[in-house]
Amino acid sequence: MKKNTLFNKFTLVLASIKRPAICLFLITLGTSAYSQNGLEKIIVEKIRVTPEAVESDDSLSENAISYRVFVDMAPEYEMQLVNPSPYHELIFETTTKFYNNADFGGTNSGEIIDAFITDAPALAFDSYITINGATKNKVGLLMKEDTTDGKQDGLFTKSYLPLITIGDDFSIPFGTDNYAGKFSTNEGIYNVLGGEKGPSASNRVLIGQFTTDGIFSFELNIQIRTFDTNKVLNRIDAIVETYFAKNPLNEQEYLFPDLIYTSGPHVSINIANPVNNANVPLNDTVSIEVNTTGIISMVEFYADSIKIGEDTTAPYQINWAPKSVGSSEIFAIATDKDDMLTNSTAISVNISDEVGIINNENNVSFIIYPNPVKNHLTMKINGCSIHSDYQLMITDLVGKALMSKNITVTDNYTEDIDVSQLSHGVYIIKAMDSNGNETIKRFIKE
Repeated sequence: MKKNTLFNKFTLVLASIKRPAICLFLITLGTSAYSQNGLEKIIVEKIRVTPEAVESDDSLSENAISYRVFVDMAPEYEMQLVNPSPYHELIFETTTKFYNNADFGGTNSGEIIDAFITDAPALAFDSYITINGATKNKVGLLMKEDTTDGKQDGLFTKSYLPLITIGDDFSIPFGTDNYAGKFSTNEGIYNVLGGEKGPSASNRVLIGQFTTDGIFSFELNIQIRTFDTNKVLNRIDAIVETYFAKNPLNEQEYLFPDLIYTSGPHVSINIANPVNNANVPLNDTVSIEVNTTGIISMVEFYADSIKIGEDTTAPYQINWAPKSVGSSEIFAIATDKDDMLTNSTAISVNISDEVGIINNENNVSFIIYPNPVKNHLTMKINGCSIHSDYQLMITDLVGKALMSKNITVTDNYTEDIDVSQLSHGVYIIKAMDSNGNETIKRFIKE
């Protein structure tokens, strides 16, 4: 079961101190100047829950989305705390419920044990607050920046400062129960003693993950800092900046409207082609296509965490020619009208330099060209020492037969196939002999 927070010993000591005194201490410690240039933007990354996660916990809705909130700062800045003033309200809200994993989840990221995620995939979508951490031993980074370990999970192994909560109990919305509705506080803050930089050069720090199948919204207030060398006094001074969603009270508080967010209609994206575990010939051109819902401005395509293209016009697709054999993981990221990101589930493709013969005991080779093709596809068959009967069939990706023809071939046989009537897309051509030996190739119709 969830505990209130890993650092209750800090909460109990500090909660007895009046909030304004705490706030003043946190804001003024080591401060010599104020400026407004450290906060660049707030990024909300949207990740759809996986079927494996839903299967492992029936309280997790299959329509749920995890909203990961990042503070994007200039390179020299550090993230310090959320909700630095009692005169401003901190709000997290959903129109349904926040998902909290009752068995292994945590109020903050430090309570989420990495090893448990393997047996309880839903734990990866637990709702929690944080400053940089995503699990006990890892920090969070944007999926598209995650090129570290071959896993596209938005996690990077790195230590981070323990989270401290002060004032209101954050285990209420992010504890054991799935919390419904709106959580707001003036007195509650969460912070680290010091500051945290993001794990990549872009310096984006995760401050929370919030999973819900409803409309998600927040109002945030944050404090960041940097350091400046005071040559006159021969010292290094901290420069603290505080940003508020609404109504700054003085010139040392900065209004930043992007600290207010409401999710729009859910965007969804999934890989439509190729299918999972498809066989892809080396150096052949493969059309990667996605199905989407919602208002989308761009789709980016990735293979093994490396961006291979983008498309800004529906239907979203790119052509890709793999250059090495082996297994490759493909996924796509949709950017919606609010510049928010939604990731597709990754699929695997098997890249081979073989010609695509399946169960062909006579070692007959089949070559098709050109690929992609506009009007006429040529199939060349070599290795037939005697007359052999074959059935040629062209199908779509779900196996629906579109064209069929019986042929008798000898060695160095060439067949011209008119595909001009086919629509643009990806198709499969099969050649099966009288013994049931089957050859399968894939081609793209331009």
